[in-house]
Amino acid sequence: MPKNTDHSPSNPSVLQGKNKAIKQIIALLAACFLVWLSFRGAHLSEVLKYAAQVNPFFLGLMCVSALLSHLVRAWRWLILMRPLKANISLWHSFCAVIYGYAVNIAIPRGGEIVRLVTISKMESLPWAAVLPTLLIDRLLDLVTIAILIGFTLIALPADIFKTMPWLYPSGITITISSLALLLILPKLSPLLSFILSIPNIKRLIPKALNEKIDDLLTQFAEGTKCLTNPLTYPIIALSTVAIWFCYWLNFYFVLLAFSLDKTLTLGKGLLLFTVSSLGSLVPTPGCVGGFHLLVSKCLVLIFGINQDLALAFATVLHAFAFVITICVAAFLCFLWQELRLNKTDNSNITIEQNSH
Repeated sequence: MPKNTDHSPSNPSVLQGKNKAIKQIIALLAACFLVWLSFRGAHLSEVLKYAAQVNPFFLGLMCVSALLSHLVRAWRWLILMRPLKANISLWHSFCAVIYGYAVNIAIPRGGEIVRLVTISKMESLPWAAVLPTLLIDRLLDLVTIAILIGFTLIALPADIFKTMPWLYPSGITITISSLALLLILPKLSPLLSFILSIPNIKRLIPKALNEKIDDLLTQFAEGTKCLTNPLTYPIIALSTVAIWFCYWLNFYFVLLAFSLDKTLTLGKGLLLFTVSSLGSLVPTPGCVGGFHLLVSKCLVLIFGINQDLALAFATVLHAFAFVITICVAAFLCFLWQELRLNKTDNSNITIEQNSH
């Protein structure tokens, strides 16, 4: 078939490309605005001075806890995908998770697609079956954030609500929507299958397309089976707690690196951790801007520290937890895969040569 050479503005593929570009530009502009909002009134030289005085030992521990959180997430994902395949490699799952996070640094939410494609290719899994496991993975995080918000809202200082009045409705919205989606997911495939089986609707869809949709819905239903097996609930719950405990360690180690642990109480630390966790939901490249704004505001209002130190803390934490650790891990995963691929190719060439 001839390739589509229509580059006119009305071409759907051109429109789709333009829409993606517009979304990227909007996300980048939003990140720039939030960064400006975060650093407005701060003294950059003081921020850099505080950042240069951190204890590298605790930063190293933070990198370890960050990698551990990704490893536990990869293991939890194996539990979610177990109905699809019993012997999925933990290394493949870890690589897919890391690649996804690495892409998110440049393209907000683009990492989910990379993660889906990577594990589907590595383990020869149908993408339609893997997709619901990704949705469940993200919904579990939202439920955890909602639970943390529920625990901390009652203890938040009044100044927090004055500065960020959207916190309370955000907690309610996240809780209701996340739990509702977790309940709906296992029912979604049977519901769509029933709708498509209605004679008046079935006649409108070509037979070949209808069979393809049925196949995709069957695969999707397989990916939601982890939610219908009560035996997996304790494992999923414990691994979720472990993931978020590692996230908490990230914060605590950076607090130690800045010698802020003396001002830390359990309640205040939980408040900081919970409110700043919402920064990861801001759809900007690598959570830039939103994370800095929330963390710095919380440190100023809850801990009472100056803005320059708060911004230094937020910047160092973001740089090491969201960027440096992930990029280094992604590079090492890619390097290992390339070396393994080259080794396999060389072995195949040797075998072919010996056979002749």
